Amino acid sequence: MRKSTKTLFFCRRPFSGRYIFNDDFFLYPWKGEPQVPWLGADHPIIAEISLDNFTPENPELEWIEVQDYTRGKMHEILTLLSTITNYRFFLYTIRNAWIIPYINNEFQQTSVYGQLGYHSQDKSESFVDDFSDISRVDPREYYGKYGARLSSEPVSLPESIDHLVEKYYSLDAEQKKTFSSASTLFVSGLDLKDNRVTFSLALIGFVSSIETLIAYEHRGEKEEFCDVCGNRIWGIRQKFLAFYEKYTGSEESRQYADHIYGLRSKILHDDHLLASDTTSGFELMDSVELENMIRSIRICIVNWLIMI
Repeated sequence: MRKSTKTLFFCRRPFSGRYIFNDDFFLYPWKGEPQVPWLGADHPIIAEISLDNFTPENPELEWIEVQDYTRGKMHEILTLLSTITNYRFFLYTIRNAWIIPYINNEFQQTSVYGQLGYHSQDKSESFVDDFSDISRVDPREYYGKYGARLSSEPVSLPESIDHLVEKYYSLDAEQKKTFSSASTLFVSGLDLKDNRVTFSLALIGFVSSIETLIAYEHRGEKEEFCDVCGNRIWGIRQKFLAFYEKYTGSEESRQYADHIYGLRSKILHDDHLLASDTTSGFELMDSVELENMIRSIRICIVNWLIMI
């Protein structure tokens, strides 16, 4: 990588090695101070982003354009990786709040007003050569883990990670727009779930990510309606079940897909919420069950990317 810029992002599991994708970007753990106080904290990770294909429109404002370019590339990379791996990678958003300082391995008995962020020393030097490659796992084992994101293990990647990233960058404009929309909805579901904002809207985000891919597959098709009842002959629910079966490779998945879509319909059309969001909710879905739904939808999205 000849010319690059560096930035920090985060994951709630330690990033135990480096990931290098061609000369486009390098990812590796931050090795400076301060260090993470415990396993489940936000672990800082360095991203080196290539600027070889970047040309400033106004050389006098190049530093601003580099920031904008880096921000856009990071959003694209982190959304992609959060979709095709078992982990959520994220940036901090600038936000001021009251905080309780954590100093010398204990929380202080006081509050201070501060800003969400990570202040590091000089990041100009590259440390990518200080790390070995991050652990990679057979895709069948990797995506088959139930509740994988609940594990305390360090971040690992599927052995197919290079192929998946390459496939994403090889998509044509319409395909990339579709996949980006689907992955954005999927990642929004992760954030709603992880921050315990609402499991109901998280479920809608996950299902909508699949519906986005379905709409692409059936683009240009003319809808047909029954002459007797007026209903669609091939409705979105049936398309959803067929999509699930196709991209999980299992006929049994149709029944599970029907269950998921039924929950989606109750939330959107019947004025219901999951019991985790309200005492009058119609069905209790705990974190493990939701993680397993995430796992199955991620498998569909990854297989769509492979097969498109």
